[in-house]
Amino acid sequence: MRRIIQRIAALASIAWIFLPGAASALTYGPPSLDLKADPGQVLKETLSLKNETSEPLTVTAEAMNFEGIPGDETSGVPQFSPVGQSVEGRELASWMEFPDGKIVLAPGAQDSLDFVIRVPADAEAGSRFGAVALTTSSSGTGGGVSLVNKSMSLVLLAVSGDSKEELKLLSFKADPSVAGSLPVRFEARVRNDGDIHERPYGEVIVRNPFGRTVVTLPLNRTDNVSVLPGGARRLAATWSGRSGTKGTPTLIRQWKDFAVGPYTADIVLRYGGHQQLTGTVRFWMVPWAALSVMAFGILALALALRRFFSWYQARARHS
Repeated sequence: MRRIIQRIAALASIAWIFLPGAASALTYGPPSLDLKADPGQVLKETLSLKNETSEPLTVTAEAMNFEGIPGDETSGVPQFSPVGQSVEGRELASWMEFPDGKIVLAPGAQDSLDFVIRVPADAEAGSRFGAVALTTSSSGTGGGVSLVNKSMSLVLLAVSGDSKEELKLLSFKADPSVAGSLPVRFEARVRNDGDIHERPYGEVIVRNPFGRTVVTLPLNRTDNVSVLPGGARRLAATWSGRSGTKGTPTLIRQWKDFAVGPYTADIVLRYGGHQQLTGTVRFWMVPWAALSVMAFGILALALALRRFFSWYQARARHS
């Protein structure tokens, strides 16, 4: 029952971040902060706020902790918890303070929300995770509350010191492993065995049967997917080619992006200072429709040549 409640809370949390209603009421930024600090250091940070409605908005800020949902390697949905609730020793909310935790925004007005992070002098090295929870409300014509929305700005803090940075490439695969045509999707599964959250980035390099590079696909360069300590994430890149969407007829797709034989894909992921992960996967391209047309064409040409030579020889005998 507790796990079900946690999942419902997590889904509600992610809805606070992305629902159009919340965005239309209050625009805020940045949606996440990736910070570094030394033990004993005090950080001063700011969020920008804008009222997108035609009514005054009251914005109340509070600190919360967050963590990843155990077993979730794809969505990245955070699971939030209040101040005082332990999150495997990585809670940040108790270090966060708001000098002015309530702001009233006039219609269309902009303002800033300042907050402070006080890192204890004896803080252990590693990552801490928190969030600024922004609750917005506006008054209806009768004086009651007519609109309530909640939004989250995530805060990821890496405390310096004797920490461990270690990612492992658990798997790297191509889907499908035998493809008739593009697209081919590549997926890497990465686990964080260290103390610091990491944002690995890199590329997938696809080579043809002769070893020549045919395409280099960026991996996690714009998504900025983080891998939290003790967690795992799946990173993906797709080789789409020039033939467009899957709605394009198979023969046209195979002909425009003709590829046949054993191909290889090499992955290079960089993280931390100078660490990197590498891996290789082999997959086959078998464009059966295009090959069938080519085989039919060759057969038709061979029959035509045979008929021609038979005709030519018969004519030569009668001349």
